[in-house]
Amino acid sequence: PLWTAYGELIHLLRDKTLINPDGTYLDDDFDTWVTHPTLQMILNLEPYLWSHFGWSIRFSYSCDKSIIFAQLTPVCGHEYYTNRLTKAKAQYPAIELYAMRKEYWEGEGWWLKDLQTKTSFPLDWLVPARRHQYGTIHLQIPAQSEKILDCVYGNWHVPSKGHARVNKECRD
Repeated sequence: PLWTAYGELIHLLRDKTLINPDGTYLDDDFDTWVTHPTLQMILNLEPYLWSHFGWSIRFSYSCDKSIIFAQLTPVCGHEYYTNRLTKAKAQYPAIELYAMRKEYWEGEGWWLKDLQTKTSFPLDWLVPARRHQYGTIHLQIPAQSEKILDCVYGNWHVPSKGHARVNKECRD
């Protein structure tokens, strides 16, 4: 699965748009959560995305060498900083892929953990994914999107510059 996440999920649910009235993007990226099989499928598509659209992928790894985060970025016209871990900036927003790992917690059942932010969610908060129509685009959002946003942002109904909380265990 690939779910709309974090800032884009807020924009879809609260603002009902991803685009400002002047045509610029509300955000400098498009956040998603992906499972490792989905991430592997996207990795396999990278040569096609590069040759047909000029998009490439860069990764962040954990100490055990598993991918925890990837950024799909249009290469032409982007700014990339090699001396620090930061987002690439480009004319179009990068697609950020936060890797999720399925974990079984004794006595609590299955959870999904965002390996970049170290935040965990009960599996039924994400699946089954809900279909969200945005113009002509069909997006997937978590089954219980509002609970997720309440957990990682608090009052997400009010615009702020705050970022998602990290190292959280989201619970009912």
